[in-house]
Amino acid sequence: MRALVGLLFFCPILSAGIISNLATDWSNTVNPNGLWTYAQATTPLVFDATLDEWTADANATLSDHDYLPLWGQVTPGDANGVDYVAGNIVVHSVDSANGTPANGEATLLWVSPFTGLLDITGDIWFAHSQFPTRSNDYTLMLGSTVLTTGSVNQGDSSLGAPIQWNFLSVPVTTGEVLSLVIQRSSGQTLGSFDGVNLTLSINLPEPSPAWLLAAGMALFGLYGFYRRRSA
Repeated sequence: MRALVGLLFFCPILSAGIISNLATDWSNTVNPNGLWTYAQATTPLVFDATLDEWTADANATLSDHDYLPLWGQVTPGDANGVDYVAGNIVVHSVDSANGTPANGEATLLWVSPFTGLLDITGDIWFAHSQFPTRSNDYTLMLGSTVLTTGSVNQGDSSLGAPIQWNFLSVPVTTGEVLSLVIQRSSGQTLGSFDGVNLTLSINLPEPSPAWLLAAGMALFGLYGFYRRRSA
């Protein structure tokens, strides 16, 4: 009988939204972190306790010049001349002065756990006012499909006026990868910091009326069988 009760509650679950939020899901201990990976290209970064960020070198210091790219979550007291606000996620693009660009760009990866319709909302902003002439380019992709590209610099993006993303009901399949790539803009020698917000919600397909009718009839038949066996 308990199995029948479980089946009765199965239908509403089909349409439930599955939500991932980059900041809420953040981890300083595990990478990949569930559905998220903080990476250089597709290689997961390692956590550097000194910098308190995911970097290309677990034993890096600012003087080592081998720590970029990096991904991190801002904690109270963070400085370094960056437009930090506690809780925000920041990324610094790689450059040859402080990393190895040949190994790939700063990349955020998310793997879909279900097939359904994906809502993608978020924003990106320039977060390196100490060096206002620097600039990064970004590319947001789902699988091999480019959703949006652009540049992030102090002239057209800031914490108060970020570049916003809003893609609704995008078809996604189980295992498909959403990627955000951050790299130096053409002509830039050094990388820079950007801030990133990202929320992903999967809406699973609603069961069709015919499916619901068939499921209801099957449950009714199972219940009648159970009553006869119990009599």
